[in-house]
Amino acid sequence: MSLPLEQSLDQFMAANTALLRATAMPQRLWASIWGRIEANKLGTLSPTSEDPTPIFDVAIVGDAPSIVAAQDLIPRAAVVVYRHEWTFETVEQARAHLEQSPALVAAVSNLFVAVNALSATPSDDTLKNTPVEYIINNLHRIAFSFTVASSSSGQEDAKTFNYVCLDQFSPAVIPVSESATPMLSAFVFVDQRSMTAYTVLYPGWIKAAAEGEDALLFTPDDDDEDTIPAGTVITRSPLPALQL
Repeated sequence: MSLPLEQSLDQFMAANTALLRATAMPQRLWASIWGRIEANKLGTLSPTSEDPTPIFDVAIVGDAPSIVAAQDLIPRAAVVVYRHEWTFETVEQARAHLEQSPALVAAVSNLFVAVNALSATPSDDTLKNTPVEYIINNLHRIAFSFTVASSSSGQEDAKTFNYVCLDQFSPAVIPVSESATPMLSAFVFVDQRSMTAYTVLYPGWIKAAAEGEDALLFTPDDDDEDTIPAGTVITRSPLPALQL
């Protein structure tokens, strides 16, 4: 039986407040992570549309393709929580997963098509003809890392995992900002209720206010001044690099 929403939010906050305080994410956006997980609206599909469409799109900016906002985005709509569809510890384990799952090979190959298109990487027949070898040799371009340790033993039993998000606008597709102010900031979030890891992107264009213990988690829809218009080029901050 599912919990009432208010009770579910309370449990989420009790379990994760310390972790979220360690990030630079404004507190008024924390509940958006919970809302995405609670409603299973993960990835870059719009969290509000009845007919979900991606909040990002690809457009030619200057002479090159870029990731852009597909619609005007208020801050809460730009909080993206990605599922880690493929997780592995070693390159040997990654290879075994690929060799055992043609569906995984197809999904990761499609991700590389998008990554290559956005990074202007010349295409060749390697991805098509020997996809497993191509993926293994290029894992560093799509995979990120996170470390999990129990709170009781600290780092003694810590494990490092590598992961890939297979969303069509995966973090691997969104370019890293060359400036100090990316449109989206990024971090790996491990929900302490289930120890499930996600990647979170949130608006880097707004700053955290001076928020006390009683700061509202939900605010009225009055943040139009923080809205970015459709067509804005999207970048992100770095994520922990692949560790093999």
